[in-house]
Amino acid sequence: MTTKRRPSGDGSIYRNGTTGRWEGVVSLGRNAAGKRVRRKVSGKSRAEVADKLRKLKTSIDNGTAPSDTTLTVAKLLDTWATDVLPAKVEAATIESYRWAIDRHLIPGLGSRTVAKLTVDDVEKFLKAKAAGGLSRNSCFRLRAVLGSAIKWAERRGVVARNVASLAELPAEARRPREGRALTAGEAKALLEAAKTITRKVPRTDRTETAPRRTAALWTLQLALGLRPGEVCGLTWADIDFNAEEVHVRRSMKYRNGSPIGLGEVKTGSRGRGRRTLSLPPTALEALRAHRSTQAAERLAMGRYWPDEWSELVFVTEAGTPYEASNLRRDLDDIAAAAGIGHITRYDLRHSAATLMAEAGMRLEVIADQLGHEDTTMARQVYTHATGRTLTAGAEVMAKILAG
Repeated sequence: MTTKRRPSGDGSIYRNGTTGRWEGVVSLGRNAAGKRVRRKVSGKSRAEVADKLRKLKTSIDNGTAPSDTTLTVAKLLDTWATDVLPAKVEAATIESYRWAIDRHLIPGLGSRTVAKLTVDDVEKFLKAKAAGGLSRNSCFRLRAVLGSAIKWAERRGVVARNVASLAELPAEARRPREGRALTAGEAKALLEAAKTITRKVPRTDRTETAPRRTAALWTLQLALGLRPGEVCGLTWADIDFNAEEVHVRRSMKYRNGSPIGLGEVKTGSRGRGRRTLSLPPTALEALRAHRSTQAAERLAMGRYWPDEWSELVFVTEAGTPYEASNLRRDLDDIAAAAGIGHITRYDLRHSAATLMAEAGMRLEVIADQLGHEDTTMARQVYTHATGRTLTAGAEVMAKILAG
C-alpha cells in the first residue's frame, strides 16, 4: 500500500507527546540569512489544527500573513523612531514622539508582539491612560504615533493590518480645556497691567513699581495673535520699524519647557505659517521701548552677553531665551494684577481671533492673520496675492486696544 504524501509547503500535523495537544507547522521558506522560517499553530483536535493550517496557508498565498511573528512593539517603535523619523521630521519634533513612545507606549504595550497585537489591546491601553487622567488629545496622539509605526511595518509585510488605526478613543478621555477669550476691556486691562511690575525693595518694607520687561512680548502676542513659539522666535531682523511690519518665519522649539533652538514655523501644504503682519501702534510703541531697554542691558553685560541668542527680540536680562514656566508665571502675575483671572498663553491667541471676529473681520482673513492652514469654504471665498502684507488685523486690534 502506498502512503500519499502531503504536498511540499502544505505543512505537517502531529500530536505533542508532552502537552497532548495537536500541532501543525508550515514552512515560509528561508530568510535573508538562509535560515528556515516556519509558523506553528496548535489546537485541541487534529481537525482544528488542520483548519488553522488551511487558513494560514491561504493568508500566506494572499500575502496577508505577517512575515515576523517575534517582533515586539517596543522593538518596532524604537527602530521606527531611530531609522525613519529623523528623515521626516525635525529633531525638536522627534522629542514629542519620544514622549509618547518612551513614557507611554513601550511601558504599556512594548512586550506584546506586533503580529498578535489586537484592536482590543490598543483600546484597553488607551482606556487605562484616560482613566489615569490623560486628555483626549493625548490619547489621540498616542494612537497616532503607534499607528504610524505599525503602518510602516504593514508596508513591509511585518503585520497584516494596522490595529491602531482601527482602535477607537475611549469615551472616558476628558475633553481638552476650551480656550478662553478676553473681552476688549479685559484685553486692555491685561496690557496695562503688563507695563509695570510691583516688587519689594530688598531689606526694607517698601515696594516699588518698575517697567516690566515682558510688556512688549505680551502686547505683540495679543495684538497679532501669535503662537507662543512664534513670538519667542522673533529676531530683530524680523521687525521692520520703517514699514511697521513683522515677518513671522521661525518658532522657538522647546524640550521639557526649556528652549533648544529655532525652527521653521508651521507652514502646511500652502505655506500659510510664514506671513508678514502689520504692527498696530500699541505693539510698535512697545517694541521701540523694549529695543531701548534691551540695548542698555546688552551694553551693561558687555562680552558676557551670549552670542548664540543675540538676535532674539525677547530674552532675559542675561540674554538667554525665556523658560516656558517663567513666562507662564509672569502671565499669571499680570492677569492677577489686571483682575481677570487665570489665562494661558494660547488664550491670548484665541482672544485675538475672537476680538477680530467680533469687530467684523471675515473668518478667512483671521485665518491668514493667525497663519492657519485653511482649504475649506473660507479659503475658496477669499484669496490674496502671495507675499501681501496683512493689514486688517493690525487695523482692527489698533481700534480695540486704543478704545
